[in-house]
Amino acid sequence: MSRFTISFHTGRTMMIIQRLAIAVAICSLSITAAQAGHIGSNDPATQGFTADGMTENGSGVDDNGTPAWRIDTGPAGQELMYNADLSAQQIADANANGYRLRTNLRIDAANKPLDSDVMGLWAQVGDNWWLVRFTTDNDKNPTVHVHNNSDSHAVSGAGYHLYELNVAPGGSSADLFVDGNQVLSGLNSANNPGSKLRFGDGSNSASGAIAYYNQVELAIIPEPATLGLLLLGLAGLIMVRRQKA
Repeated sequence: MSRFTISFHTGRTMMIIQRLAIAVAICSLSITAAQAGHIGSNDPATQGFTADGMTENGSGVDDNGTPAWRIDTGPAGQELMYNADLSAQQIADANANGYRLRTNLRIDAANKPLDSDVMGLWAQVGDNWWLVRFTTDNDKNPTVHVHNNSDSHAVSGAGYHLYELNVAPGGSSADLFVDGNQVLSGLNSANNPGSKLRFGDGSNSASGAIAYYNQVELAIIPEPATLGLLLLGLAGLIMVRRQKA
Protein backbone atom coordinates (compact mmCIF):
# COMPACT_ATOMS: atom_id res chain seq x y z
CA MET A 1 0.00 0.00 0.00
CA SER A 2 2.75 2.46 0.92
CA ARG A 3 4.53 1.79 -2.39
CA PHE A 4 1.32 2.51 -4.30
CA THR A 5 0.74 5.71 -2.32
CA ILE A 6 4.23 6.98 -3.01
CA SER A 7 3.90 6.24 -6.70
CA PHE A 8 0.50 7.92 -6.84
CA HIS A 9 1.67 11.09 -5.14
CA THR A 10 4.85 11.22 -7.23
CA GLY A 11 2.86 10.98 -10.44
CA ARG A 12 0.43 13.64 -9.24
CA THR A 13 3.30 15.95 -8.30
CA MET A 14 4.93 15.48 -11.70
CA MET A 15 1.64 16.29 -13.40
CA ILE A 16 1.33 19.53 -11.42
CA ILE A 17 4.93 20.46 -12.21
CA GLN A 18 4.39 19.79 -15.90
CA ARG A 19 1.26 21.93 -16.00
CA LEU A 20 3.02 24.74 -14.17
CA ALA A 21 5.97 24.48 -16.54
CA ILE A 22 3.68 24.74 -19.55
CA ALA A 23 2.00 27.81 -18.06
CA VAL A 24 5.39 29.37 -17.37
CA ALA A 25 6.52 28.72 -20.94
CA ILE A 26 3.45 30.43 -22.32
CA CYS A 27 3.95 33.42 -20.02
CA SER A 28 7.63 33.61 -20.89
CA LEU A 29 6.91 33.62 -24.59
CA SER A 30 4.47 36.48 -24.13
CA ILE A 31 7.04 38.43 -22.13
CA THR A 32 9.63 38.18 -24.90
CA ALA A 33 7.25 39.29 -27.65
CA ALA A 34 7.87 42.49 -29.60
CA GLN A 35 7.12 45.68 -27.69
CA ALA A 36 6.18 47.55 -30.85
CA GLY A 37 6.16 46.59 -34.48
CA HIS A 38 4.66 46.12 -37.92
CA ILE A 39 4.15 42.82 -39.74
CA GLY A 40 3.24 42.06 -43.36
CA SER A 41 0.91 44.02 -45.63
CA ASN A 42 -1.38 45.30 -42.87
CA ASP A 43 -1.77 49.04 -42.53
CA PRO A 44 0.66 50.17 -39.79
CA ALA A 45 -2.18 52.39 -38.51
CA THR A 46 -3.90 49.18 -37.34
CA GLN A 47 -0.75 48.07 -35.50
CA GLY A 48 -0.16 51.02 -33.21
CA PHE A 49 1.51 53.43 -35.65
CA THR A 50 0.43 56.88 -36.77
CA ALA A 51 1.28 58.19 -40.22
CA ASP A 52 3.24 61.40 -40.68
CA GLY A 53 3.27 62.71 -44.24
CA MET A 54 1.62 61.70 -47.50
CA THR A 55 -0.46 58.67 -46.48
CA GLU A 56 -1.41 57.93 -50.08
CA ASN A 57 2.23 56.94 -50.65
CA GLY A 58 1.84 53.85 -48.43
CA SER A 59 0.02 50.65 -49.40
CA GLY A 60 -0.17 46.97 -48.51
CA VAL A 61 1.07 44.64 -51.25
CA ASP A 62 1.92 41.05 -52.06
CA ASP A 63 5.50 41.49 -53.22
CA ASN A 64 6.01 38.29 -55.21
CA GLY A 65 4.78 36.17 -52.33
CA THR A 66 6.09 38.36 -49.49
CA PRO A 67 3.45 40.49 -47.75
CA ALA A 68 4.81 43.98 -47.17
CA TRP A 69 3.93 47.63 -46.67
CA ARG A 70 5.13 49.63 -49.64
CA ILE A 71 6.33 53.22 -49.20
CA ASP A 72 6.92 55.22 -52.38
CA THR A 73 7.79 58.83 -51.63
CA GLY A 74 7.25 59.99 -55.21
CA PRO A 75 8.30 63.59 -56.00
CA ALA A 76 10.24 65.76 -53.59
CA GLY A 77 8.36 66.89 -50.50
CA GLN A 78 6.17 63.77 -50.27
CA GLU A 79 7.90 61.93 -47.45
CA LEU A 80 6.03 59.38 -45.31
CA MET A 81 6.94 58.05 -41.87
CA TYR A 82 5.13 55.84 -39.37
CA ASN A 83 5.54 56.48 -35.62
CA ALA A 84 4.73 54.30 -32.60
CA ASP A 85 4.99 55.62 -29.04
CA LEU A 86 7.01 53.73 -26.43
CA SER A 87 5.87 53.82 -22.82
CA ALA A 88 8.09 54.86 -19.93
CA GLN A 89 8.10 51.23 -18.72
CA GLN A 90 9.13 49.92 -22.14
CA ILE A 91 11.99 52.42 -22.27
CA ALA A 92 13.14 51.50 -18.77
CA ASP A 93 13.03 47.76 -19.55
CA ALA A 94 14.78 48.22 -22.90
CA ASN A 95 17.65 50.22 -21.42
CA ALA A 96 17.98 47.86 -18.45
CA ASN A 97 18.05 44.62 -20.46
CA GLY A 98 19.00 45.63 -24.00
CA TYR A 99 16.82 45.32 -27.07
CA ARG A 100 16.74 44.42 -30.76
CA LEU A 101 15.77 46.87 -33.46
CA ARG A 102 14.82 44.72 -36.45
CA THR A 103 13.47 45.13 -39.97
CA ASN A 104 13.06 42.84 -42.96
CA LEU A 105 12.78 44.94 -46.10
CA ARG A 106 13.57 45.33 -49.78
CA ILE A 107 14.74 48.59 -51.32
CA ASP A 108 13.45 49.09 -54.87
CA ALA A 109 15.20 52.29 -55.93
CA ALA A 110 18.54 52.47 -57.72
CA ASN A 111 21.40 54.85 -56.96
CA LYS A 112 20.26 56.40 -53.69
CA PRO A 113 23.43 57.71 -52.00
CA LEU A 114 23.62 58.51 -48.32
CA ASP A 115 23.00 62.22 -48.85
CA SER A 116 19.88 61.52 -50.91
CA ASP A 117 16.32 60.55 -50.02
CA VAL A 118 16.76 57.20 -48.25
CA MET A 119 14.58 54.86 -46.20
CA GLY A 120 15.27 54.32 -42.53
CA LEU A 121 14.43 52.76 -39.21
CA TRP A 122 14.51 54.97 -36.09
CA ALA A 123 14.31 54.28 -32.37
CA GLN A 124 14.30 56.96 -29.68
CA VAL A 125 14.65 55.07 -26.41
CA GLY A 126 15.14 57.57 -23.63
CA ASP A 127 18.34 59.54 -24.20
CA ASN A 128 19.59 57.22 -26.95
CA TRP A 129 18.66 57.67 -30.60
CA TRP A 130 19.34 55.05 -33.26
CA LEU A 131 18.86 55.64 -36.99
CA VAL A 132 19.55 52.83 -39.45
CA ARG A 133 19.62 54.14 -43.03
CA PHE A 134 19.51 52.19 -46.28
CA THR A 135 21.14 53.38 -49.51
CA THR A 136 21.53 51.62 -52.88
CA ASP A 137 23.86 51.35 -55.84
CA ASN A 138 22.86 51.31 -59.52
CA ASP A 139 21.85 47.63 -59.25
CA LYS A 140 19.68 48.26 -56.15
CA ASN A 141 22.12 46.44 -53.88
CA PRO A 142 21.65 48.07 -50.47
CA THR A 143 24.20 49.56 -48.15
CA VAL A 144 23.28 49.91 -44.48
CA HIS A 145 24.60 52.74 -42.33
CA VAL A 146 23.99 53.61 -38.68
CA HIS A 147 23.85 57.34 -37.99
CA ASN A 148 26.63 58.81 -35.83
CA ASN A 149 29.06 56.08 -36.97
CA SER A 150 31.56 56.18 -39.83
CA ASP A 151 31.38 52.59 -41.08
CA SER A 152 28.81 51.21 -43.52
CA HIS A 153 28.17 47.70 -44.84
CA ALA A 154 27.41 46.80 -48.45
CA VAL A 155 24.85 44.00 -48.80
CA SER A 156 24.92 41.61 -51.73
CA GLY A 157 21.59 41.08 -53.48
CA ALA A 158 18.68 43.40 -54.20
CA GLY A 159 16.02 41.28 -52.47
CA TYR A 160 14.78 41.15 -48.88
CA HIS A 161 17.31 41.26 -46.08
CA LEU A 162 16.90 41.03 -42.32
CA TYR A 163 18.65 43.87 -40.48
CA GLU A 164 19.06 43.60 -36.70
CA LEU A 165 20.60 46.18 -34.43
CA ASN A 166 21.34 44.47 -31.11
CA VAL A 167 21.52 47.22 -28.50
CA ALA A 168 23.35 46.43 -25.26
CA PRO A 169 21.97 47.24 -21.79
CA GLY A 170 22.34 50.95 -21.18
CA GLY A 171 21.22 51.69 -24.72
CA SER A 172 24.31 53.51 -26.03
CA SER A 173 26.21 50.74 -27.87
CA ALA A 174 25.16 48.13 -30.40
CA ASP A 175 26.19 45.56 -33.00
CA LEU A 176 24.61 45.24 -36.43
CA PHE A 177 23.61 41.94 -38.01
CA VAL A 178 22.46 41.32 -41.60
CA ASP A 179 20.73 38.04 -42.36
CA GLY A 180 22.01 36.63 -39.07
CA ASN A 181 25.66 37.59 -39.61
CA GLN A 182 27.40 40.29 -37.57
CA VAL A 183 28.72 42.97 -39.92
CA LEU A 184 29.43 45.96 -37.66
CA SER A 185 30.29 46.14 -33.96
CA GLY A 186 30.86 48.76 -31.29
CA LEU A 187 28.35 51.21 -32.77
CA ASN A 188 27.41 54.31 -30.80
CA SER A 189 24.00 55.95 -30.42
CA ALA A 190 23.31 59.63 -30.95
CA ASN A 191 21.89 61.87 -28.24
CA ASN A 192 18.36 62.79 -29.23
CA PRO A 193 15.92 62.03 -26.37
CA GLY A 194 12.52 60.65 -27.21
CA SER A 195 10.16 57.70 -26.96
CA LYS A 196 9.30 56.48 -30.47
CA LEU A 197 9.82 53.70 -32.97
CA ARG A 198 9.72 54.97 -36.56
CA PHE A 199 10.16 53.71 -40.09
CA GLY A 200 9.85 55.09 -43.61
CA ASP A 201 11.28 58.13 -45.32
CA GLY A 202 11.78 61.24 -43.22
CA SER A 203 13.48 63.46 -45.79
CA ASN A 204 11.77 65.95 -48.08
CA SER A 205 14.83 66.94 -50.08
CA ALA A 206 14.74 64.39 -52.91
CA SER A 207 12.45 61.90 -54.62
CA GLY A 208 11.97 58.34 -55.76
CA ALA A 209 12.71 56.33 -52.62
CA ILE A 210 10.79 53.03 -52.60
CA ALA A 211 10.87 50.34 -49.93
CA TYR A 212 8.89 47.24 -49.00
CA TYR A 213 8.74 46.71 -45.22
CA ASN A 214 7.84 43.12 -44.37
CA GLN A 215 8.70 43.51 -40.69
CA VAL A 216 9.56 46.26 -38.25
CA GLU A 217 10.13 45.42 -34.60
CA LEU A 218 11.57 46.62 -31.33
CA ALA A 219 11.91 43.64 -28.99
CA ILE A 220 13.29 43.83 -25.46
CA ILE A 221 15.86 41.15 -24.71
CA PRO A 222 14.55 39.01 -21.82
CA GLU A 223 16.19 39.12 -18.42
CA PRO A 224 18.17 36.03 -17.26
CA ALA A 225 15.32 35.16 -14.89
CA THR A 226 12.88 35.17 -17.77
CA LEU A 227 15.18 32.94 -19.79
CA GLY A 228 15.31 30.53 -16.85
CA LEU A 229 11.53 30.39 -16.68
CA LEU A 230 11.35 29.80 -20.41
CA LEU A 231 13.83 26.91 -20.19
CA LEU A 232 11.86 25.42 -17.31
CA GLY A 233 8.70 25.62 -19.34
CA LEU A 234 10.32 24.03 -22.38
CA ALA A 235 11.69 21.23 -20.21
CA GLY A 236 8.17 20.57 -19.00
CA LEU A 237 6.89 20.42 -22.55
CA ILE A 238 9.61 17.92 -23.47
CA MET A 239 8.71 15.72 -20.49
CA VAL A 240 5.04 15.74 -21.50
CA ARG A 241 5.90 14.78 -25.07
CA ARG A 242 8.17 11.94 -23.95
CA GLN A 243 5.51 10.53 -21.65
CA LYS A 244 2.90 10.65 -24.41
CA ALA A 245 5.32 8.89 -26.74
